[in-house]
Amino acid sequence: MMAGTPSRNELHEQNRLSWNEATKAHNSHKGEQAKFLREGGSTLFPEEIELLGDVTGLSLVHLQCNAI
Repeated sequence: MMAGTPSRNELHEQNRLSWNEATKAHNSHKGEQAKFLREGGSTLFPEEIELLGDVTGLSLVHLQCNAI
């Protein structure tokens, strides 16, 4: 290994720390998202609403993506 080149373990640790920071940023707005949905907000596209039909009184989970 060349001098100054990070080891595999060092790169792994840098990557882990980077993902930890990204996760904090990603999760920082979850409370706002939950409030939006509890108050009747929807992230469904018109095409999805048309395909689903009337879902009044039902609970839905959109498994394609975890972000609004």
